Amino acid sequence: MPGVILFIVPLLWFMWSAMVIIVRAHSEIISMTILHSTPQWFLDGMIFIGVFLAFGGIGSIIRASVLFLLISFPLSVGLVLLGFGDLDFNLGKPWLYTNGDFLTSPKFYTTSFIWAGYLYYAACGSYAKQPKKLWRPYTVAALCFLPLLAASVYQPALTFSPEMSRILTLPYISKMDSVSYYWLVIENLTAVFIVSSILYLFLLLALILNCIVTAIRAVFPSWNEKLLYVLAGITAYAAIRIIPSWEWIERAVEWDTVLRLYLMYGFPMAVLVKSFISNKMRARQ
Repeated sequence: MPGVILFIVPLLWFMWSAMVIIVRAHSEIISMTILHSTPQWFLDGMIFIGVFLAFGGIGSIIRASVLFLLISFPLSVGLVLLGFGDLDFNLGKPWLYTNGDFLTSPKFYTTSFIWAGYLYYAACGSYAKQPKKLWRPYTVAALCFLPLLAASVYQPALTFSPEMSRILTLPYISKMDSVSYYWLVIENLTAVFIVSSILYLFLLLALILNCIVTAIRAVFPSWNEKLLYVLAGITAYAAIRIIPSWEWIERAVEWDTVLRLYLMYGFPMAVLVKSFISNKMRARQ
């Protein structure tokens, strides 16, 4: 029971709330950029696509991820390469002389949600033949997506200046709007970027839902798996509809920082301590 209170309950709350915030944030982005007249309640229904993908378990999620990544990853790489055309690297020179004041900024710690993805992927370990070797594909995946992540941060700053990119609500989308080549057949790169992001979103939602149901059934193994997926989707959708504005989403990400950091560092430390104690006990026997 102490383990449930200290880890599973906070993890469930974090995953469920992250799912709610992520879906609402992306539906707001879609509404602000390409589907201005589409009802918000319809866009928020993306959560149920994740529920549908998660119904088949981790196997169906992996199979869907192969198809989605074949489409979205080349698009993401192509957008990053197109974004290099109008960069001004002189705008980045002041970054070489930082005094470390970013360490005292709350926004620096709110960005930790970017690195919390392993909390979802960790649920795949029980399906692997050799869980101890999962760090290798995780590392490869991180190295593949790190350039995309760096581009989403630095390309807007090297286009509009660091000060301007801080003011923009969606810097990378503004960056895509600014890209223009006479030979480019596709005019609306923003729409391409959003479609690519939505494919990633569907996979993420399915993984989060799988983690939520796996965690609940670890405590209550007799509960129906399909019903848990539906209940998680319905409760998340209800919470999504309550969120009033984009400003509330930004505040929610800030409020969630302490719990997120606790889970990011508390989980690995707990696993290491438990493994150390178990090895000591085996050695004594």
